Amino acid sequence: SPDSVRGAETTFTQDVNPSDDRKSLLLFDLSSIPQGSVILSAKLKFYIDAEGQGFNMHRMLVAWDETTASFTSIGSMHFLTDNFDAESSLDVAWPGNDGYVGFDSLTISTSTIQDWVDSVVVNNGWLMIGSHASDGQQLRSREFATVGDRPSLSISYTLPAVVAPVAPTALALTAVSGTQLDLSWVDNSNDETGFEIERSTTGLSLIHISEPTRLLS
Repeated sequence: SPDSVRGAETTFTQDVNPSDDRKSLLLFDLSSIPQGSVILSAKLKFYIDAEGQGFNMHRMLVAWDETTASFTSIGSMHFLTDNFDAESSLDVAWPGNDGYVGFDSLTISTSTIQDWVDSVVVNNGWLMIGSHASDGQQLRSREFATVGDRPSLSISYTLPAVVAPVAPTALALTAVSGTQLDLSWVDNSNDETGFEIERSTTGLSLIHISEPTRLLS
């Protein structure tokens, strides 16, 4: 039924056969990748449960949830590549492997992952559509009992460069007594988490003293 919610099923299918038209949605949470990271590579790994001859992946433009999504759940649009439901342009394609059952992988465009991480485009995952007129395929989903058979997305990236706070200036020392010295400086940054005071008796190595209990700027 077009209104059936199938998010709890252990497999998902891409098939454009008019008598059995089935499309899939796939989404990975990328929130653990810090914004500003540079994406170097991305690879989708999946397990083919029933052989087929390929699928196309288009970036979804509409938010969805596997607990409510059905074939007709976004205004009876049937999840089309119309630049409303999903982008019309192809993001990536798997050519299929007729007769093969087992693991396979697909290189994902780094620009897609970069756009999602940088929030240039909202990460709504992909719409997956069979690319063969009569021979679709079935993949194991994240609900499949064997964890290792579930789809996975491996991403290699470099972390954003850490920019140090602007250094303080105008450091001054005032002798208050034989046992007390006051330090003051101009604080030129607004993103530091604190200050540490260190001293050197050799001009080469530093010894940590403490964090200041009173700041002057």
